[in-house]
Amino acid sequence: AAGGVITIIDNAGEATSEGVEIDGRLAVNDWLILGGNIAILNAEYDSYPNGPCNRSGSTPAGTVPGTCNLKGEALPFAADSSGSVYLDVDKQINDSLRFLANVTVSFSDEYAVEGRNEPTLVQDSWTKVSGRIGLASTDDRWSVALIGQNLTDEETWLGGQPLFGYDLIYPAMPRTYSVQAVVRF
Repeated sequence: AAGGVITIIDNAGEATSEGVEIDGRLAVNDWLILGGNIAILNAEYDSYPNGPCNRSGSTPAGTVPGTCNLKGEALPFAADSSGSVYLDVDKQINDSLRFLANVTVSFSDEYAVEGRNEPTLVQDSWTKVSGRIGLASTDDRWSVALIGQNLTDEETWLGGQPLFGYDLIYPAMPRTYSVQAVVRF
């Protein structure tokens, strides 16, 4: 009431989450694998008559003053569809050396990043590209690789919350590069 931050943990009543996930891999040849997965989801509250209200007032009034009825609203972090496709390469170059590579394209529809489904805290649909390229010994005693995450530098959120009339977001990692070296004794 005095403008402070209040955290409320509440039982959401009932919710239904249903969908389908498909995952597959295809060995194109002995050194190339093509794979992917997709998830189609419908997740919403069946009953939540005294849920928290968002700032926009876009949810109907609840049964108790100061609450909102979230029945039929989507669950947070529940994208309608998401998935990825990838290519893995593991090709022997000579008797002692292998070439390793991977490229992955991940995607997601939009989803709310907090429990009140605040319209300003909805993560937009996104697509990210990541990759890895490296060398390894044929006996797996060592490997070295250059790794790139989020190469498209897509801005995504891990979560968020309204705070003093503003939106506080928790950003995911931007484009990052790293070098990985492994030695097995």
